[in-house]
Amino acid sequence: MGNFYKEVIQKDPRFRSSSRVNDPDLLEPVTRQAVAAIIAEAKAAGIALLAFETFRSQARQRQLFNEGVTQLSNVGVHNYGLACDLVKLIKGEPSWDGDFAFLGRLAKQHGLIWGGDWGEPDKPHTFRDYVHVQRCRVADQQKLFSGNWYPGQDYNPYGGVSLVPPLAAGGTPALRIIKLTQPFMTGPDVQEVLRLLQKHGYYGGKLDSTYGPRAEAATHYFQDDNGLEVDGKVGPLTLAALRK
Repeated sequence: MGNFYKEVIQKDPRFRSSSRVNDPDLLEPVTRQAVAAIIAEAKAAGIALLAFETFRSQARQRQLFNEGVTQLSNVGVHNYGLACDLVKLIKGEPSWDGDFAFLGRLAKQHGLIWGGDWGEPDKPHTFRDYVHVQRCRVADQQKLFSGNWYPGQDYNPYGGVSLVPPLAAGGTPALRIIKLTQPFMTGPDVQEVLRLLQKHGYYGGKLDSTYGPRAEAATHYFQDDNGLEVDGKVGPLTLAALRK
């Protein structure tokens, strides 16, 4: 898709709504993929996250500004399907309490900028948004707002190669970080990883239905042979290597 903002967001009936929108389908596909991976990895670490706001119209931004909720009167990256607020889910309710430094680490790992440091940890910032992530570096925001640019699938706000893998055939993203857990992980994501490990010669015999110790050991060998971090987790970089 060439420009998700023009082709999807501007045509959506909620484009001018003053209501909060939590629909992940209004995140452009690579951002949606990264947000889903962050939520899954946080869950595996015992932290429940909620995608609290996946799109924000100018009308809603103005309303929040008038209520004193935000310091910004004009909507920013939230309007383009490239930003999301990820808050903690505690006893079924959204929460902004506590430390969100973990979100900064996960955001960078999955190719997103964190509002806690705006991708520039060594630079002083007068405004920090600790629950905010976005797939646009601050230096690129003005050309985004001007309508002259929209990030492609291979865009990486940190520079260099993209930190997220290409979408799978048919545009289906990998939504989970696969790793050894108790009980062992199962499902179509796991089956894809096992098939790919077998394709590359790292997983022999009959495919299991779970990501167990044998699969983790195969992942270790694959990561070591391909210059990846040897952690047994099939995250974006490992998955991208497996799909080659």
